[in-house]
Amino acid sequence: MPDRMPVRFTGNHGSGPLMWGQIAIWDVFVWLSPDEWHTLNLIRRVEVPPGTTLDTVRDALRALLERHDVLHSRWHPGEPDPTQTVEGEGEVLVELIETADLDGTADATAARLLAPPFDHAADQPVRLAVLTGDGQPRLIVMVVSHMAVDGWSIQIVADDLRELLRDPTGGTLEPAGQQPLQRAAYERGDLAQQRQERALAFWARHMTTLPAAMLTPLPSTSDGGPDWGEIRSPALAVAARALARRNGLSDSQVVLAGAGLLLALYTGSDGAGLRVLVATRFQPQSRRLVGAFNQNALFRVDVPGSGTAGDYFRHAGAAALAASRNSEYHPRRLEELVAGIAAQRGIEVGGYCFFNDVRYDTGPAGEDPPDGDALADVLAKAQAATELIRLDDTRTQMTSKFFLFLRELGDRAVLQLSAHPAFLHPRTAADALGDLERVLVMAAADDTLTIATLRGEFGAQP
Repeated sequence: MPDRMPVRFTGNHGSGPLMWGQIAIWDVFVWLSPDEWHTLNLIRRVEVPPGTTLDTVRDALRALLERHDVLHSRWHPGEPDPTQTVEGEGEVLVELIETADLDGTADATAARLLAPPFDHAADQPVRLAVLTGDGQPRLIVMVVSHMAVDGWSIQIVADDLRELLRDPTGGTLEPAGQQPLQRAAYERGDLAQQRQERALAFWARHMTTLPAAMLTPLPSTSDGGPDWGEIRSPALAVAARALARRNGLSDSQVVLAGAGLLLALYTGSDGAGLRVLVATRFQPQSRRLVGAFNQNALFRVDVPGSGTAGDYFRHAGAAALAASRNSEYHPRRLEELVAGIAAQRGIEVGGYCFFNDVRYDTGPAGEDPPDGDALADVLAKAQAATELIRLDDTRTQMTSKFFLFLRELGDRAVLQLSAHPAFLHPRTAADALGDLERVLVMAAADDTLTIATLRGEFGAQP
């Protein structure tokens, strides 16, 4: 049993409703079985600056806990919605582990802290360990429940901890962002309610025409799990940058648009719709909010039978912007709306297509690609370095039959896809990632490439 260092904290306290983003992740936990909850936990490692004492580490951790309310919060079932309680004082026990093998011990410690599910009504939502060498702090391993943080938020927490290790008074930090109880109060105000009604109207308008192939659920597979694949592709990265520059998009929007185009080609549809995970940090006070803050945006784009791929990508930019502008709402109200529209259409819903750009720091963008024939040559050479991998992964995503993750987009693109085998059959998830690369490479190499040509190349298979 490792030694333990108590870290006592005092901070804000109170109770109240959840933010919309917190309700969304709460419902995911309800959908999952408890033995799968650990798959949602998030891990970060923070190096301790040389010469830092254990007392300074304790002070930094105390300041971190007091800075962010979610790190000393509990969540409880309620009617009609769950509630949250911010504990005004308490104690976190931090493991102290002496080791000569920092990397190996860090891996083992992270796996051990990750495995037990958090009891959100009883447990602190953060688990901490300090790894020491020759008695000196070297590394902090942190595991946080997804009920407390999203991917963006845990990066804020880790960055704050790095600064607090240098100065535990927090003098070098900018003020903390809006706290979840404050955000929840804002969401019940007039401005947020107006934004919600506008967003729900946007979803209602597009759900009436969204292709059923991108909405309807599929039966469980015999082994119960999705098919996972990964692509590591310099060519996809070059193509995304070229298409972004040519059409006034971000590189992430190009990948999203490419996924929508591929889905339309696969299903023989005249349009596509994906749920896009969005960090709704649209106001100054919410940009550094730490909490589970993601919501779904609806990327809805037409893919006409005529026209060019260039036309499609130019239109996709406006669709991506409209999606982000209409992504703030109570998630249960949205699902009720979607179910009602589906009933009117005579279809079931519950098998959606998702896109999640999980990058926090997008990093260097890579070199600007050339134009014309030189671009085609660069793309052809880059494709030789593509790696396609079938992943041995058992994770599932709520109401998903196609879930695309963008993990890296610099000198190479790294994407992962989780897909229901029947949705892609006879293709695999890795096949689909390879096709996504080919679609983007073909479109980047030839702005006059027609949608009809792409349909002939990637159309529905028997």
